[in-house]
Amino acid sequence: MSKEYAEKLGLLPQECACDKCKLMCHAPCCGSVEDFEKIVDAGFADRLMFDDLPSEPDGGDILKPALKGYEGGRAPWAVSALRGCTFWNKEGKCDLHDLGLKPIQGKLAIHEKQTALDDDCTLADIMKPDWESERGKALIEKWKKLVNYDSRSKHVVIDDWTPYPGG
Repeated sequence: MSKEYAEKLGLLPQECACDKCKLMCHAPCCGSVEDFEKIVDAGFADRLMFDDLPSEPDGGDILKPALKGYEGGRAPWAVSALRGCTFWNKEGKCDLHDLGLKPIQGKLAIHEKQTALDDDCTLADIMKPDWESERGKALIEKWKKLVNYDSRSKHVVIDDWTPYPGG
């Protein structure tokens, strides 16, 4: 499914380790159900968070890498934080990259402006049917059980919010 996302967006996977690209990790990547099945199966369920699709603030459930401090819980209202993604390591790189587990948004993102990725709704529109499928719903339920997710958890405000770098 990730390959289909890339084709629909008209983009190719990118790889860059410049400072601007590293700063993108202040905000976790979105991905396909397949991306997150692989991440969960690799033992990283406890480093994910429950969130909404970017175009669906009160619905459209998805999993994403957690912002640091929100592992296993509900995503905060802010989409990025100074602490960044839980997989963003001290070297400024993604722990999932070398494992071949980086979600599709991270695989396609690069410091150069790419219209299809800069518009969250475009990616969300492609992701929505995937996450609303039985497979997507089953993965979210599996994740909730693995991390003992508390459904009473609500979005919270974070104290180290930051806008997207370079945005």
